[in-house]
Amino acid sequence: MYRLFLSLLLLSAVSCTSTPDKQTDSKNNSTETPVDEDAALIEEVAPKPNTSVDSITPVQQKNLKKYLKAKTVDDVIAFVEKLRYAKTDTALEIAYHEAKPLIQRMEEEMSAKNSEPSELIEELSFMEGMFALRPSCVAECTAFTIEFRGKDLKALAKETTGDKDDRFFALKEFCEGEQYTFDPGWFTYFERTWDYGGGVTLGDNRIFKVLKDTYTFQKETTLFKKDIDQLRSETIGIMGHPVYMKSQEQVIAELDKILKAGILNAKEKKLVQDIKARNVRNNTEEEPLLQFGCESGDCDWGG
Repeated sequence: MYRLFLSLLLLSAVSCTSTPDKQTDSKNNSTETPVDEDAALIEEVAPKPNTSVDSITPVQQKNLKKYLKAKTVDDVIAFVEKLRYAKTDTALEIAYHEAKPLIQRMEEEMSAKNSEPSELIEELSFMEGMFALRPSCVAECTAFTIEFRGKDLKALAKETTGDKDDRFFALKEFCEGEQYTFDPGWFTYFERTWDYGGGVTLGDNRIFKVLKDTYTFQKETTLFKKDIDQLRSETIGIMGHPVYMKSQEQVIAELDKILKAGILNAKEKKLVQDIKARNVRNNTEEEPLLQFGCESGDCDWGG
């Protein structure tokens, strides 16, 4: 009897000590996927695209190939991708300037497919879904062009670090409106009465604002320097246009305000002084007669 009791006791002890081993085996045979630490690290440090810019879709790529050479399509795709990952105002400035020769190529190659701008714009309607680039035309729609869609660039600038790109695109829009190109064609402070002419609004202080804001901008940074130089140069150039929407008194008042504000370099100051002198004089046979008050007056809009 004693031996039988001892045997049962030993069997019970073996059974109790084997349970933890089964639990350990159960854990070792778990089907849970182990964490890939390298993949998690890559996900953490990899740059994320800007949310305001979408990649060019396969359908858009296919449509572009009907109008552009393969190399140009690749460059358009690369340009958009560069914008998707531009994280600073400096990076955005670089990408913006690199687009100029690309856009010129696009205009030439697309025009070769259809020489009628209005028809070509209709065919390129699929580009309305592409970032920033917008088909358009000028000179009574006799010449095809590609403009920037300003609201897209302004949205992207908000995502980058630094505010110089935000301020630059805001200046472009103030000067040229929401649609603009690298080289200014028409300014918002030149009132167009037909496709080839109109009158400058000098006298309403918008030109003063442009010259003041661009002067301040260039004191703070060299970003977009060539673009700002061009805006200033062409703005001062149209100040000498012979047709003015405002009265002679208003025109001269804004010229005086600009000259007294200290917002011109020496060369610019000389140009503005000459424009003022001509506006005051306005009575020599060597110069065309200036026209003032054309908002309500009967003016010649010849150019």
